[in-house]
Amino acid sequence: MSEVISQKYSSSAPSNQSFIDAIGPIWKTKFPEDWGISAGGSAYFDVDDRVQWAEDTGHCNFEGSKILELGPFEGYNTYQLAQKNPEKLVALEGNNINFLKTLVVKEMLNINAEIQHGDFLSYLNTTEDKFDIVWASGVLYHQTEPLQFLDALSKVTDKIFFWTHAWGEIVMSNPEQYPHFDPMSDEVREFDGRNIKHYYRSYLFKSDIPKQFSGGSSPFAMWLKKEEIYKVLEDRGFKIIKKSESDSHAAGPTISFLAYR
Repeated sequence: MSEVISQKYSSSAPSNQSFIDAIGPIWKTKFPEDWGISAGGSAYFDVDDRVQWAEDTGHCNFEGSKILELGPFEGYNTYQLAQKNPEKLVALEGNNINFLKTLVVKEMLNINAEIQHGDFLSYLNTTEDKFDIVWASGVLYHQTEPLQFLDALSKVTDKIFFWTHAWGEIVMSNPEQYPHFDPMSDEVREFDGRNIKHYYRSYLFKSDIPKQFSGGSSPFAMWLKKEEIYKVLEDRGFKIIKKSESDSHAAGPTISFLAYR
């Protein structure tokens, strides 16, 4: 912690900006201009349409629902979900710095949510809570056990929103563009009576987690093909509504979809 956030005292009166400055210059999110807050450069609060899209499908009634958000990062989806007036909103963050950022955003914007710090899979495998909706945006592709993660999700809810990277042939077409992948470390694992290939994706660091890191808890993750992701969920009774599939993302192919049953 001390290596990322150094101890210091504020010289200004309390304000939204002083909240942001308490964490330091490691924010990625840009807040709306009229909020008068200087932070990062990515305007998630303004342009992220995933929460509204999920509601518009007719299968996500956020109002009065119990919602689990995995990986809130800097709280922009947490804020959007809270605006829908859920009965309960739990945001679970595994990264300690992103946990603190989400706490700051919660206090700054007076978000009605419970912010927790812990490991996703450990929580899903031990909780007795059930949720109407799980918000899993930007988390599946950081897992080392993605199939166990999907299975665990299916036991706590009947609705899951995903935004995730998935492995595609384009990754192997340009190794210089996708240096994180190591085919020699790929694995075939048995699951549901089938052999499913897992594609090794390194974070390219050897020991200490880099500053401003927003990946998973291990030095690597295992990616799946989109077809395998869909099948595992469909085998558990979920139907799929696709928002988008794209090969244009710089980090690799992406899929965005709602799974419901």
